[in-house]
Amino acid sequence: MEHVRQFRRRSKHDEEAHDSCPIPADRENTGICAAVNTPVRRLQALLRRRVSSALFVLGFALFAGVCAQPIDKPPAAVKAAFLYKFLTYVELPPATFAQPDSPIVIAVAGADDVYRELQQVVRERSVGGRPVIAKRLVEGDLPAGVHLLFIGNRSDPKRSALVQAARDRPLLLVTDSPNGLAAGSAINFVMVRDRVRFEVSLPAAEQATVKISSRILGVAERVVEVHR
Repeated sequence: MEHVRQFRRRSKHDEEAHDSCPIPADRENTGICAAVNTPVRRLQALLRRRVSSALFVLGFALFAGVCAQPIDKPPAAVKAAFLYKFLTYVELPPATFAQPDSPIVIAVAGADDVYRELQQVVRERSVGGRPVIAKRLVEGDLPAGVHLLFIGNRSDPKRSALVQAARDRPLLLVTDSPNGLAAGSAINFVMVRDRVRFEVSLPAAEQATVKISSRILGVAERVVEVHR
């Protein structure tokens, strides 16, 4: 019986070799097929790895390009560009969208200049096949239907009712305050050598069930890690 099982395994191997190799699958040629297929598989795996790496580098370069902002570009324009780019590199819970084609909503409060710039940035833009729209909120509003909420520097995030409401919702909360991360935001803008940069809190993102790509973390000024 053991001999039969071994013979059947060989037969199955021969059939697989025959399917992937043009050489007739007899006992002698099976070894030839294996020798031919092994380098091919290695080459295919290498190509897949290189394509994946190239796409990662390209995506990283596109995001890093926002970081390499011209000195004369207004901070509001840079922040608006970042807000749009953040959506490209975060994963929002699918349940936050009512329909497969529901738009992604970026809401802005306490930063009219950023809101005006954002309207220009997202015009006729989409992320993952979903249109992106900008919306203005004021204190007292609820961030219902919002996927990214930006609280400008004219609001204190620790006292903001919008921030408190956002912390209980599955959305990406972005602030512009020295106390932004401490108040519970996932991303907070900071100025470094007169340029707009940002810091990231992974615990806050995890609490909001938002996954932040390593491409964002790679260009962040500071990252607060999750401690298990």
